[in-house]
Amino acid sequence: MHTADLDLFLGARYLITHYRVPFAAVAEARDRVAHDPSFLARGPAVMAHRIIDSLVDEYLPLMEKLDAEVDGIEAAILNQGGPALLERIFRMKHSLQRLRRVGMHQKNLLSRLAHGEFALIPDAVRPFFSDVHDHMVRVMDLNDAYNSLMVSSMDAYLSVQSHRLNEVMRVLTVFSTVMLPLTFITGLYGMNFEYMPYLHFQFGFELAIGVMLLVAATMFFFFRRRRWI
Repeated sequence: MHTADLDLFLGARYLITHYRVPFAAVAEARDRVAHDPSFLARGPAVMAHRIIDSLVDEYLPLMEKLDAEVDGIEAAILNQGGPALLERIFRMKHSLQRLRRVGMHQKNLLSRLAHGEFALIPDAVRPFFSDVHDHMVRVMDLNDAYNSLMVSSMDAYLSVQSHRLNEVMRVLTVFSTVMLPLTFITGLYGMNFEYMPYLHFQFGFELAIGVMLLVAATMFFFFRRRRWI
């Protein structure tokens, strides 16, 4: 999410806008005045409301996109994994936090405009700013809800990854446990002693293989019975 600054200087008979990048809200207000010059007769406070209202309305499509992104992340947690999804979650959290920092200041300012703290805002225009303030409150409520969902999504992601890691470790542990007695048997008869039982037995190799297979099968069925694998 990218942000830009728009400064409004409101006076009794003028409204000055200052910005570095084009704003559709300002262009729309300018076009409105060009087609209907009588709109200026309503006063600069009405013009300021027109611009601010258009700016706040632009938040609603953004919130819809964020809602879709949150749903996509929640669905991906159960089906995907890895650094890409984690980066996606952090990027989403960063966007929501930035939106909250920007939106909280705007909400407070709109509240002051709606409650008549500025003499340049006529009483007849204050209800319009109150309506804009209500829209901004809705945006911030949605932002807080999405932020809570992302915190829950982060916990769910860590839980899923931990569960997958436990599954992998369990399988590796079972294989290691099965191989341990087989390694012991091969290591025992790999010692260089001249006199050992069954060392010169004709079918010693086949007997050792059979014992190892029997031990491995016994351990495998034991683990399956205990539902460890």
